Amino acid sequence: MKQLILLFFIILSHVSITFSQKAEKLFENGKISYKERNYEAALKDFDQCIEKEGLADCYAWRATTYYALKKYDNALQDINTAFSKNSDPPAWYYTAKGRIYINMREYKTALPFIQKAIDMETGDKPYYERGYIYYYTYEYNKALTDFTSALNQKPFALAIYYRGLTYQTLGNMENALKDARMINEKYADSYLGFFLMGYIYLYDRKYDQAINSLEEALKKQPRDMLTFEYLGKAYYYKNDF
Repeated sequence: MKQLILLFFIILSHVSITFSQKAEKLFENGKISYKERNYEAALKDFDQCIEKEGLADCYAWRATTYYALKKYDNALQDINTAFSKNSDPPAWYYTAKGRIYINMREYKTALPFIQKAIDMETGDKPYYERGYIYYYTYEYNKALTDFTSALNQKPFALAIYYRGLTYQTLGNMENALKDARMINEKYADSYLGFFLMGYIYLYDRKYDQAINSLEEALKKQPRDMLTFEYLGKAYYYKNDF
């Protein structure tokens, strides 16, 4: 009998190891698909990983995949499950949950999660996300500080764009235009620099410059409806004033 029990535990142990290895492989495949922006494939892998072994990280990564697909209710449900399964959640869980709320435009709900991630994170901190929250809750000086902090960590076009937009909102057209030009210089494929420049010129009533900039933006992003909207406004105001 003792030998049978021992044999049973040996078999069970072997099955458990194989099971974990399969779940781990699915998890890693899902992350690869996610990073390649093949989100549907990533979802399938994370679904199977969860079916085999409901790991907290599988739920968290599936949440980020739903987030990328703009399925925010699903993302929120999964990140909440990830929190419930991990007694010591890492900083990126808080960032992920904060981002979901940001995209649901629940900025005040998002802020504590982003703040917690900033307090915990030992690598790049989500200053951009907190700056974004501050911008859309009209705390422009705080937003400006955070966008600058984000750029000091790791420059990227959206952070420069939002800092420029914040400068424009605060009436500092010179620095706003500097940021627009910086995007054009460092990120030649991005339309954001010319769009920002056009937006700044439009509200500074420099309609010819606004038109030129917005038309350049459309060459890089031909289907951007907001650019068409502002270009139409520039032509309208130029002809009427």
